[in-house]
Amino acid sequence: MKNCNLNLLTGVDGCYDFKFVSYKLELLSQLGLKTLQVNLNSAKKKGVDFNAAQAADWVKFVTGLDEKKRSAFYGYFIYDEPLPKDAAPIRKWMAFAKTKDPGKLAYLNLLACYVFKTRKEYEDYLDAYISPANSPETPDVISYDFYPFIQKGIKDNFFYNLYILRKKAAGRPLWSCVLTTKHREYTDVGPYQLNFMVFAPVTYGFKGLLYFTYQTIVGSNMPFGAAMIANNQPTTKYFQIQKINAFMRDVWGPIVMNSISTGVYHVSGQPYNQQPEEGEEITASTPIIAAVKDNNMAVGVFKSLVKNGEYNLMLFNKSAKSLKQVPVVLKNNLVSKVSLAVPYLSYRKGIKVFSPLKATYNSTSNTTTVYVDFKGGEGRVLKLTGM
Repeated sequence: MKNCNLNLLTGVDGCYDFKFVSYKLELLSQLGLKTLQVNLNSAKKKGVDFNAAQAADWVKFVTGLDEKKRSAFYGYFIYDEPLPKDAAPIRKWMAFAKTKDPGKLAYLNLLACYVFKTRKEYEDYLDAYISPANSPETPDVISYDFYPFIQKGIKDNFFYNLYILRKKAAGRPLWSCVLTTKHREYTDVGPYQLNFMVFAPVTYGFKGLLYFTYQTIVGSNMPFGAAMIANNQPTTKYFQIQKINAFMRDVWGPIVMNSISTGVYHVSGQPYNQQPEEGEEITASTPIIAAVKDNNMAVGVFKSLVKNGEYNLMLFNKSAKSLKQVPVVLKNNLVSKVSLAVPYLSYRKGIKVFSPLKATYNSTSNTTTVYVDFKGGEGRVLKLTGM
């Protein structure tokens, strides 16, 4: 796992006794990895209740760990995909963990919007679990999973789900789950689908990526396809994700962790006929961007909090096709102020990441144009300085 540039284990273990957890934390601490740990309540799928005695035992065990094991304990996995009816007891679990062990994360992974009949039902669901912000009863990180690719194409409202989570998070970090294994109605995923599921949330300012699953699940009543590891051997997915994670850790991670996401903009609803949400269309009033001349593109804009006058754009090709020399038109004269990061597939530790990009200034429109290539589903990072 560490060689794949992963640093956090989640998921539901097959064993929940404290002896097993202690052994697991010992191993992870030796490897420099961390975990979110479930308890009996977290594994239960037939209704949730708050058990004060069980909660006290859970926190007592974790807070009593030695420093080495505690370093591997990233936080409490409160629940995975809770139903609307379970909000009240889960808010109690959240509050207990956050107040009794405030240095550790209390984690909750939420449902996607397609489970609900209407957008209003989904937004009410989100409010029940994550509002208000800065409450001991609500999570400090907003996480969800939406696996978009099915036999018939892509599920509806994928970009709406990103939009509404970004809006409802109120500045809190966002995490997204990426599917690696075929099951249920989902198709197997290749390079394009993995790119898409990574760079779509990244464009919306998400700061954490989780993968379901690392190893192919065996012995389940539900058949699962090959994941990152199958038959104890790495698959092609493993090596692609290894490169993605290295780029996220070394290049994009330091940028997004020291920036604010100021906007997300789509050129059109293509390629999946999912129209931009309110405020997401590129118009004359859009800051920095005058146009991106391909209907398959989206752009996330990030303002640096540590480097005065610096912005970074995550340019995202939503389509499966490679795009060559896409014109990106920026407002004002930015000649000599634009640089482009290497593609993630080309990134290696120690290489030069950003290189100046040839730019053409049009004094009549007061715009600067640069040209960028994309693989299917790929995101490219454009850096602007002296803004």
